[in-house]
Amino acid sequence: MSGPSRALLAAVFLNSGLLMAQETQSLAGEWQVRLDPKVVGLSQNWIAPEVQFEQTMTLPGTTDEAGLGVDLAMQPVVSKEGLARLHRKHSFILNSAVGIGKLGLKS
Repeated sequence: MSGPSRALLAAVFLNSGLLMAQETQSLAGEWQVRLDPKVVGLSQNWIAPEVQFEQTMTLPGTTDEAGLGVDLAMQPVVSKEGLARLHRKHSFILNSAVGIGKLGLKS
Protein backbone atom coordinates (compact mmCIF):
# COMPACT_ATOMS: atom_id res chain seq x y z
CA MET A 1 0.00 0.00 0.00
CA SER A 2 1.46 3.36 -1.03
CA GLY A 3 2.00 6.36 1.28
CA PRO A 4 -1.07 8.40 0.12
CA SER A 5 -3.34 5.36 0.28
CA ARG A 6 -2.09 4.55 3.76
CA ALA A 7 -2.66 8.15 4.89
CA LEU A 8 -6.20 8.14 3.48
CA LEU A 9 -6.99 4.86 5.22
CA ALA A 10 -5.62 6.24 8.50
CA ALA A 11 -7.71 9.43 8.14
CA VAL A 12 -10.89 7.43 7.49
CA PHE A 13 -10.17 5.17 10.46
CA LEU A 14 -9.51 8.09 12.81
CA ASN A 15 -12.59 10.03 11.64
CA SER A 16 -14.84 7.00 12.12
CA GLY A 17 -13.55 6.72 15.69
CA LEU A 18 -14.30 10.38 16.31
CA LEU A 19 -17.84 9.99 14.99
CA MET A 20 -18.52 7.10 17.34
CA ALA A 21 -17.14 9.07 20.29
CA GLN A 22 -19.60 11.95 19.85
CA GLU A 23 -22.00 12.50 22.71
CA THR A 24 -25.75 12.79 22.40
CA GLN A 25 -27.60 15.81 23.71
CA SER A 26 -31.05 15.63 25.26
CA LEU A 27 -33.75 17.85 23.76
CA ALA A 28 -35.92 17.50 26.87
CA GLY A 29 -37.21 20.76 28.27
CA GLU A 30 -39.31 23.76 27.30
CA TRP A 31 -38.98 25.03 23.73
CA GLN A 32 -40.36 28.08 21.95
CA VAL A 33 -42.38 26.96 18.92
CA ARG A 34 -44.35 28.44 16.06
CA LEU A 35 -46.30 26.30 13.62
CA ASP A 36 -45.82 27.18 9.95
CA PRO A 37 -48.95 26.09 8.02
CA LYS A 38 -48.37 28.76 5.33
CA VAL A 39 -44.69 27.77 4.91
CA VAL A 40 -43.34 31.30 5.40
CA GLY A 41 -40.77 30.59 8.13
CA LEU A 42 -37.76 30.41 5.83
CA SER A 43 -38.68 33.50 3.81
CA GLN A 44 -39.31 35.45 7.02
CA ASN A 45 -36.02 34.22 8.55
CA TRP A 46 -37.56 32.57 11.63
CA ILE A 47 -34.26 30.74 12.15
CA ALA A 48 -32.51 33.97 13.21
CA PRO A 49 -31.44 33.81 16.88
CA GLU A 50 -33.21 37.09 17.75
CA VAL A 51 -36.62 35.81 16.59
CA GLN A 52 -38.81 34.87 19.56
CA PHE A 53 -41.87 32.61 19.35
CA GLU A 54 -45.04 33.20 21.35
CA GLN A 55 -45.88 29.57 22.12
CA THR A 56 -43.97 26.94 24.06
CA MET A 57 -44.07 23.19 24.36
CA THR A 58 -42.28 20.69 26.53
CA LEU A 59 -40.24 17.83 25.09
CA PRO A 60 -40.67 14.98 25.17
CA GLY A 61 -44.23 15.71 24.17
CA THR A 62 -46.57 16.27 21.25
CA THR A 63 -48.26 19.28 19.71
CA ASP A 64 -51.57 17.80 20.88
CA GLU A 65 -50.37 17.69 24.48
CA ALA A 66 -49.18 21.30 24.17
CA GLY A 67 -52.53 22.39 22.70
CA LEU A 68 -50.88 23.65 19.51
CA GLY A 69 -52.62 23.74 16.16
CA VAL A 70 -56.17 24.25 15.01
CA ASP A 71 -58.97 22.38 16.76
CA LEU A 72 -60.60 19.76 14.58
CA ALA A 73 -64.07 20.86 13.52
CA MET A 74 -65.26 17.32 12.86
CA GLN A 75 -65.70 14.62 15.46
CA PRO A 76 -64.56 11.13 14.49
CA VAL A 77 -67.39 8.79 13.52
CA VAL A 78 -67.11 5.04 13.87
CA SER A 79 -69.22 3.14 11.36
CA LYS A 80 -69.35 -0.38 9.94
CA GLU A 81 -68.20 0.99 6.59
CA GLY A 82 -65.24 2.75 8.16
CA LEU A 83 -64.24 -0.26 10.21
CA ALA A 84 -64.55 -2.54 7.16
CA ARG A 85 -61.76 -0.57 5.42
CA LEU A 86 -59.32 -0.97 8.29
CA HIS A 87 -56.85 -3.82 8.02
CA ARG A 88 -53.52 -4.96 9.39
CA LYS A 89 -50.62 -6.71 7.75
CA HIS A 90 -50.41 -9.20 10.64
CA SER A 91 -53.26 -10.47 12.79
CA PHE A 92 -52.95 -10.03 16.53
CA ILE A 93 -56.26 -11.72 17.42
CA LEU A 94 -55.85 -15.36 18.34
CA ASN A 95 -58.06 -17.77 16.51
CA SER A 96 -59.50 -20.50 18.74
CA ALA A 97 -58.27 -23.08 16.21
CA VAL A 98 -54.67 -21.90 16.73
CA GLY A 99 -54.81 -22.22 20.50
CA ILE A 100 -52.86 -20.24 23.04
CA GLY A 101 -50.50 -23.12 23.95
CA LYS A 102 -49.30 -23.49 20.35
CA LEU A 103 -48.02 -19.90 20.35
CA GLY A 104 -46.07 -20.38 23.57
CA LEU A 105 -48.24 -17.86 25.45
CA LYS A 106 -49.56 -18.30 28.96
CA SER A 107 -53.13 -17.49 29.82
